[in-house]
Amino acid sequence: MKGRWSIFVNGNWRLTFEFIQGNVYVLEYEDYH
Repeated sequence: MKGRWSIFVNGNWRLTFEFIQGNVYVLEYEDYH
């Protein structure tokens, strides 16, 4: 999605977040496969 970033943490786990006015907000922590 536009404006969202993701980092693969370990195995299938992914952290999705976005920046709002310079602050980071976590949107999802999911088992992605």
